[in-house]
Amino acid sequence: MAGADRHQENGTLQCPLCAAPAAPLPDRHDDRHAAPGVYAYFECSQCRAAFQVNRLPQGQLAALYTEYYPRSTMAVEGWKPLTAESGPLAWLEGYASVHRYVPPKTRVLDIGCGFGEALGYYRSIGCEAYGYELDENAGRIALAQDLNIRQGSFDPAHWEESFFDVVTLSQVLEHVYEPADLLMGIRKVLRPGGLLILSTPNAAGLGAALWGKKWIHWHAPYHVCLYTPKALRGVLEQCGFAGRSVRTITPSAWMQYQLLHCIYYPKLGEKSLFWDVRAQGSKTLSQKICGKAVSWAYKARVIHVTARLLDGFGVGDNLLCIAEARK
Repeated sequence: MAGADRHQENGTLQCPLCAAPAAPLPDRHDDRHAAPGVYAYFECSQCRAAFQVNRLPQGQLAALYTEYYPRSTMAVEGWKPLTAESGPLAWLEGYASVHRYVPPKTRVLDIGCGFGEALGYYRSIGCEAYGYELDENAGRIALAQDLNIRQGSFDPAHWEESFFDVVTLSQVLEHVYEPADLLMGIRKVLRPGGLLILSTPNAAGLGAALWGKKWIHWHAPYHVCLYTPKALRGVLEQCGFAGRSVRTITPSAWMQYQLLHCIYYPKLGEKSLFWDVRAQGSKTLSQKICGKAVSWAYKARVIHVTARLLDGFGVGDNLLCIAEARK
């Protein structure tokens, strides 16, 4: 298991967040895009974070994103910047994107910016916006839309200290092997009092317990560290941040995706008929019937109400955190 030695002491694997002993979980595989390999995960005995131990080299990981992630099939012509929805419908949908919490006319860094839709939104509200993305496909949109996107991993040495007012991590922290290193690097480039706004799956939510290996946020090999609220607060505190809030706000669409993921769950080594447009095969009659039932439940807002109830009890699938860089 390459990369695991850093967190071993006396033969016991330690949590990369709090250094407590960790126990093995069942192995996971790519149940969306069928990237090769089986991946070992452990769970911390204290903060309950789950993390992957057989790490891929940086170049190989970047190649996986570029080859298997769906952005490789996305057309530049269909690109649109994000918008900031508000009102009762936005609440019902569970819109939890971090871009909605970024103040206008600030200097923003979006790490893991994907196809740059959030950068387009930041530009529309008068922000000076920059991004990092591991997937090489982002280069196409950066050129076409004149976006400031650097291909590769975030490096604080590229920037002056305290250069940014806001740093965003939208569904990114779970992709990082060494979150403390990333967060301390962010702290260097974020001005005192500046904001770190992030979202990440909730490993302590009801979904993780209910769906087991079919929980959509295992998403091996891309998700390498999955957080509980306790784990997230702890690592932020270690790295120089004061948490303003950590709460669950789960997009209603995620619950729909979870149900469809289970309906179309592929065999080992096969692409998902739900997640991957390049998958081969036909849907069975039972899959079609169940899929239509899920679609009805979504249109009837049954799924939406369920998602809001889970968030109300703090057991939703998505953590939204706003933290402040300590002075």
